[in-house]
Amino acid sequence: MLRRMITACLLGIAVAWLPLFADILGEPDSHYTSSTTLIDISGFSDGANLSLISGGGLTVFFSGSMMKLSVPATWGTWNSPPFTESSTPPILFTNGASSVGMMFSSPVHVFGFEAQPDLSDVETLTATYFEMGSPVATVTRDVGGNAGALLFALSSPLPITSVQVTDATGNDFAIAEVRYSPAFFRLAPEPSLFPLLAAGLGTLGVWKLRSRRG
Repeated sequence: MLRRMITACLLGIAVAWLPLFADILGEPDSHYTSSTTLIDISGFSDGANLSLISGGGLTVFFSGSMMKLSVPATWGTWNSPPFTESSTPPILFTNGASSVGMMFSSPVHVFGFEAQPDLSDVETLTATYFEMGSPVATVTRDVGGNAGALLFALSSPLPITSVQVTDATGNDFAIAEVRYSPAFFRLAPEPSLFPLLAAGLGTLGVWKLRSRRG
């Protein structure tokens, strides 16, 4: 019993500290691109409204419809390497919405995308990464709307299950180059350990690490 209590306490403490080790990635370098899977949207026609995109076994569901466009044909500018992967990517436009949620069909370990405001001024964009509704980390960048797209990417030891992206000015924006790496593990509740954690760690939740299938 003592051994089980110690294990539960240590596990709870470890899970509580995991978000502190999340790594915000600055630029789409070769390590980032080679270790992640790109969800390719180039096959969709410009003007198509998409509620989801899929690739490599992951489906990303959007909280609102996203319009597929292309730089520079139907979207004026982007940024250029090393700040972005390409200066002429296919993009997804929020088309009036200042915020969009992205929900994943399965947890991921790394998730990233590039983003740029619709207007040519500098606007603050924020991406909040969640694990089962609980915030893992937030990435905030001031992004120029005239060839100023920047990367929003996070590598986290906690499984990421969704991301909310918001333009603080209330304007719409576009994203591109959606990439991910599957989660190494997923966290599942272990009900039998809840009483032990409540006694030993107060309000900390207890989770049991299980190997991710597949």
